[in-house]
Amino acid sequence: MKKLFIFLTFIIAVAFVVLMANIDKKLDLKKQAHIHDNINKILLKTIDSEEIPPLSLAIALSSSRSIQDVVLNDDKILGHKVLKASAESLKKHSNKVNIHIQIFTKNLNVFARSWESSTPTIPLVTGRKAALRESIKYKKPITGIDYGLPLGIKSSSMIVYKDEFLGILEVTTPYDLIVSKIREYGIEIVPLISLNFVPMIYVEQKNLFTVGGTLVVANENANHALINRLKELNEKELSELMTNDFVLTSSHFFASYSLKNSHGQKLGAFIAIIKKDDYKDFLGEQKSFLRSVYTIDSSKEDVYNYIKNREQNIFSGIEKEHLIKLNNLADGKDKLDMYEASKVILQDYSKEELIELILRDKDNKPIVGEIK
Repeated sequence: MKKLFIFLTFIIAVAFVVLMANIDKKLDLKKQAHIHDNINKILLKTIDSEEIPPLSLAIALSSSRSIQDVVLNDDKILGHKVLKASAESLKKHSNKVNIHIQIFTKNLNVFARSWESSTPTIPLVTGRKAALRESIKYKKPITGIDYGLPLGIKSSSMIVYKDEFLGILEVTTPYDLIVSKIREYGIEIVPLISLNFVPMIYVEQKNLFTVGGTLVVANENANHALINRLKELNEKELSELMTNDFVLTSSHFFASYSLKNSHGQKLGAFIAIIKKDDYKDFLGEQKSFLRSVYTIDSSKEDVYNYIKNREQNIFSGIEKEHLIKLNNLADGKDKLDMYEASKVILQDYSKEELIELILRDKDNKPIVGEIK
């Protein structure tokens, strides 16, 4: 009887340990899924913000008389010079990575490129032509990730002179800019494009990394050490990454996100890599909405200040304009913290200055009543 009791106790203990291990595993997977979602918010925010400037640039350049003239005069040599000068000027004055500009004829053949003075070595791919034809059909500029060379975010606008359609001007922002922006958060992003969409001659010219024999690393500013770590994932880890969207190894947390064009066509994947020691910083599980910096529209400065001042009243150093915008979002202790900070920050403002501050906030709700 005593042996039976010991045996049953052992069985129960083992079952309890197994049960607790399964619970811990499920909780850990839930945390990893939450981290995956928070990184995705940063990725999407960054992509959205990087689509606007090149679109504005494409619209402005397509309206330029110098661009219109080179197309009207069929002067491809001058066209290259004008585009090259524009690209170099932008790089110099904006301190950004290379921006690529090209012009397509009304038949969507390559007319001139900022980076090639001779006959284009690689023509416009068929799939990209379909997207541009849609732009022509609806007579509106387009922007977004798509395939076609060079790789990156593509913004296109029609070149029109006196109601005559002359062609398309396209600006490409390389993935390097997205990678650099997200790297400031302590996240390494690796954009992988299927080799089905990238000519091998381009891969060789740019000396790009390949992963798994079917994907090419689309940015030139890649972190070689982390790319090698990605390539070192064993078959089980790689399968888990692609099936479950994330995997935690002994040294790093990897997350996978579909890389699609504006038509929903999958071109590859964005792989996010963060150090295992840091990955819990991306949980954002605190109850305070503002302390969860990875779930709001935060910059690298926001993240830095959050880490440095997390025990202080986090509203005390905020700019006055943001107090108005955050007022309706705060609750609980945040509301009290904001109230105390607001009294200090706004105490010296006159009635007129307060009215101007509120009215200048385009996102603020309509005001009822008056400031006395």
